[in-house]
Amino acid sequence: MSVSIMTHPLDPSMVDRQWWGFNGWKMLPMFLITGVLSVGLFIVDLNYDHSWFSGLVIVISLIQLIRMSYCSITFSYRLTSKRLLVDYGNLYSPQAAITPSDIRDVHVIAHKLDRLCGVGTVRLRLISGRTIDLVGVTWPDSVAVELNRWKTSGS
Repeated sequence: MSVSIMTHPLDPSMVDRQWWGFNGWKMLPMFLITGVLSVGLFIVDLNYDHSWFSGLVIVISLIQLIRMSYCSITFSYRLTSKRLLVDYGNLYSPQAAITPSDIRDVHVIAHKLDRLCGVGTVRLRLISGRTIDLVGVTWPDSVAVELNRWKTSGS
């Protein structure tokens, strides 16, 4: 894990520590389910000659690709010396900056297939009762360790 020397333009004392984003491998289980459904619908389409099944498969696949593209492009998690900045893009409400004292605990959520792909979700439970999910991060265990280190150090 590298430490960046970039500073925040509005607060020069806020030094970047880490940047994370959404990893497309997080979508693998959904793509597998979509693939199985597609094969099933294709078999049904061959047996019953209903062309709308093929259209449904195309629509489902396009929705998954658009969703993966949106998450990959817009989801970003930026850890600075003073705050964690979480951004899910324009389709979601803006998240307030998180300070180390805001965090109650940090957990990793990763299913077997997620772990095999090296991705997962880091869940932050805040003192206020809110939960923030850092979805699709690469190597979520090391991200959780870094966040816990940041939390205990206070900066």
